[in-house]
Amino acid sequence: MSANQCITKDAVSVLQDGTLSKLIGEVALKPFDKIVIDVSSGHVSYPSVATTDDWVVEKTGVNDDDYVLYPKPARRFGSDVASAVTHFIRLRAGDAQPRFILITLSYLVSGTCELLPPLFPK
Repeated sequence: MSANQCITKDAVSVLQDGTLSKLIGEVALKPFDKIVIDVSSGHVSYPSVATTDDWVVEKTGVNDDDYVLYPKPARRFGSDVASAVTHFIRLRAGDAQPRFILITLSYLVSGTCELLPPLFPK
């Protein structure tokens, strides 16, 4: 599977009172716009800030093109389960219109994706 470039479409933040705010969530749109998710390597690239992170990739078992990604845990902090349930990306790449949702304790970001051509075609 090649990489998917994802365009953010919507974002909300979770306020102190537990409600969702679109106004504050708009701040989360830019850093995640045009992210590139490569499920074969676990690389997630953020063009807006020119950084790349390595994430753990798990298939959901629902179908072959449905993934959950979560940050690799820092060695000194331990549990990857805590990372997986508080900060993750769900990528459904097998649908006619691939889509993603990024969830953290502070905000939710969602959007659509498109499959990028391979960098080195066979």
